[in-house]
Amino acid sequence: MDYVLSTLTTRFLSASRTLCKRDWAGGQTYNNAFARLYWIDSGEGVVYHHRRKFPLRPGRLYVIPAHTSSRYFSFGAMDLFWAHFTAQVLGGLDLFAFLGCDYQAPAPDHAAMRRTWDRVLETLREGSPAGELERDGLLRQMLSRFVAGADAGQLRRTRQLERFGEVFAFIEARLAGPITLAELAEVAHLQPTYFSNLFSRHMRMPPLRYVSRRRVERAQGLLWQSDAPLKEIARAVGFDDVSYFSRVFRKVAGVSPGRFRRQKTLPVP
Repeated sequence: MDYVLSTLTTRFLSASRTLCKRDWAGGQTYNNAFARLYWIDSGEGVVYHHRRKFPLRPGRLYVIPAHTSSRYFSFGAMDLFWAHFTAQVLGGLDLFAFLGCDYQAPAPDHAAMRRTWDRVLETLREGSPAGELERDGLLRQMLSRFVAGADAGQLRRTRQLERFGEVFAFIEARLAGPITLAELAEVAHLQPTYFSNLFSRHMRMPPLRYVSRRRVERAQGLLWQSDAPLKEIARAVGFDDVSYFSRVFRKVAGVSPGRFRRQKTLPVP
């Protein structure tokens, strides 16, 4: 676990305070290339993701991992503090997907948490290098609550996944080109069938399906960050056929590449 966290990189993208009205977000499904962190100052709402319902109430922090399909509602007025960020380990894996920890964490000291969020927003207004560093520290401080809440089973899974560190790094470096099961097994110093079974047991999907997922997640980042043509983005993540890329993208992300890109303009925290 210590090794995994030593590779953690965080990137703070944006934050604000939003007074949400009734039926906030209208139940529409969203899927973004960044993670979302929520804290409710007052009011109540609900978010659905990972086939679960998470009531949004004061007294807890909530995270929605990157590349996650989610739906939102509020019940009347809700005072929401939010941040968009990325948190990756082992060269590109989403921290929360890797940890498999819960997506809510206790924040019982309401006044202290309000001061933390107020300071986050102050550093954004200041726009100084020192403020940027402080803001990253405040983000990590809040994220630590989720890591602290991981149970023993989740931590055991994390330790088991550390053995695939070189495999993950190999995949991240080769997403623009072909990747075979034999190559991954060689990196892991294991026989291909044994490697595939071991990887599938710990990652809950076969190695090449994981590669396809990472290609789509990389494409999501490119779609969000640039206006490059779809054909160019497809090639950048290892797809020569745009139609096939679109089919795989929809299967993994739940929406088409075009719809995913249009979500950049939707006013949802």
